[in-house]
Amino acid sequence: MFGSCGRPRSYIDFTGTIVVLDDVDDAELLVERVAAPDLGKAALEACVRVPHPQRLGRRMQELREYGTTTVQLLAMVAWLWHWHVQRW
Repeated sequence: MFGSCGRPRSYIDFTGTIVVLDDVDDAELLVERVAAPDLGKAALEACVRVPHPQRLGRRMQELREYGTTTVQLLAMVAWLWHWHVQRW
């Protein structure tokens, strides 16, 4: 994440604040139960990946589409809780 001359990249965010991106060497993070949301204006798609209950080392995934109303978003949260999602 370095720009020219080996300096960290920086940009100005929407508030006018200068933000510097630092290169970090964090340990690899493995999340067993993860969800990936894709939010649009009228719809939201969410994919959940979890360990397969019968096949060790294998994964299952489920993709669902939700609307963006409060009731539909709460339904998505209930679905994520059902799968015990750890990170999204």
